[in-house]
Amino acid sequence: MRLRNLLHKAGIKPDLVVLDQCFMIDPEVLRLIVKTSVLNKNDVVLEIGAGTGILTKRLCKYAGKVIAVEKDLRLFELLSSMLAKEDNVEIVTGDVIKYGFFKANKIVSNLPYSILDWFFEKLNEYSFDLAVLTVPLKFYENQSGNYNNLIIEKIKTLNPASFYPQPKIKSVVIKVKARRTS
Repeated sequence: MRLRNLLHKAGIKPDLVVLDQCFMIDPEVLRLIVKTSVLNKNDVVLEIGAGTGILTKRLCKYAGKVIAVEKDLRLFELLSSMLAKEDNVEIVTGDVIKYGFFKANKIVSNLPYSILDWFFEKLNEYSFDLAVLTVPLKFYENQSGNYNNLIIEKIKTLNPASFYPQPKIKSVVIKVKARRTS
C-alpha cells in the first residue's frame, strides 16, 4: 500500500481523535469524485482537508486552480513536496473554520467529519456551482433536508476499506448544488 508507506516514511501517523484523519485510498472512488465534479480549466476548486494530496493531484489535472487547505503541519509539508510540480495549486496551512471559504466555484473534498455542521451552514449561504463531498451516511440521511438552499444527491455508498485507516462508520459521496431561485 503506497499511502501507508508514504506516511510511514514521513513519520506521520493518522490522528483519528483530534484531526479526524481517514485518507481516501480507493482509486475508483477518487476517479468517481473527479468525474462527478465535471471540472474544466475555468474552475477554481476548494479542497478542505487535502491530506496527502492524492485527490489534489487529480484535481490539478482538470481544474484551472486548486486551493488545498490542510490543518496538519506535517501533512502541509508532505503536500508541498508532493505537489511541487503543479503550477495551478495553492496550498494553505491552517484551520478552514478560521479562514472561511475561499473564492471558488467548486468544492471537492473528503471533508473532516468533525466540521460538517459548520461546513454545511456556510455552504447553505455560499454562492457556488457544485460541491462533491464525502460525508458520513448518517449525516446524509439525517441532515440533507435541513439546508433549504441546497440540493443534495447521493452518488455512492462507500466501503470502509476505501479509507486508511478504516472508519467505523459508513460514508457516502454526495453531489451538492445551490438551489436557484427565480
